[in-house]
Amino acid sequence: MSSSDLVIPEGETRTVMVSLAMPPRVDVWVKVAVQGGGGDLTVDDGASLRFTLNNWSVPQLVTLGAAVDADADVEHASVTLTPTQGLPIVTVQAHTQEP
Repeated sequence: MSSSDLVIPEGETRTVMVSLAMPPRVDVWVKVAVQGGGGDLTVDDGASLRFTLNNWSVPQLVTLGAAVDADADVEHASVTLTPTQGLPIVTVQAHTQEP
């Protein structure tokens, strides 16, 4: 997943690909979570990813969703990817888009 801003229209999902930049010494688990915002942005699939010596460079899918709400506000949140084994946390900014 790149560090650019991710836009998700309300009522839709976006699927992003996640892989490691280099082979791990041991298996690495990556937890994907949405932080901040009012709850309209969610991790619909791929909240926990496992990378091994055999699949570290194969992209795994994470699906993020944006709920439809009654207001016209754009919701902003951070999507954090937190790996085990002391690897750096990656944060991507995301926001909803009104229909």
